[in-house]
Amino acid sequence: MFHVIRPEGAAHLNRPHVMGDSCVRIPRVEFEGRDTPLCTLGDLQRVIDRHKGKRGLRKAKLAIQLIRIGSDSPQESLLRLASTSGAGHQPFGTV
Repeated sequence: MFHVIRPEGAAHLNRPHVMGDSCVRIPRVEFEGRDTPLCTLGDLQRVIDRHKGKRGLRKAKLAIQLIRIGSDSPQESLLRLASTSGAGHQPFGTV
């Protein structure tokens, strides 16, 4: 199922690291009117810690290890993960 406005929107619902990147990224004031992220990695970790034994917890623990603050779009998150999946290291700079 796809979102009507953004066709790729719903496709990322099964990729928690992409959603996490979006939550922790630092927004640009001139475009979004805010300068603080929706949450921090620490906030996400506290949510995981509070929900021991809940469904999806294993996936969340794996996803939080993949979340990075610098990704500005779902496509950038996916490209970063694709470029590091075999290499084992992070690429330099922004793609």
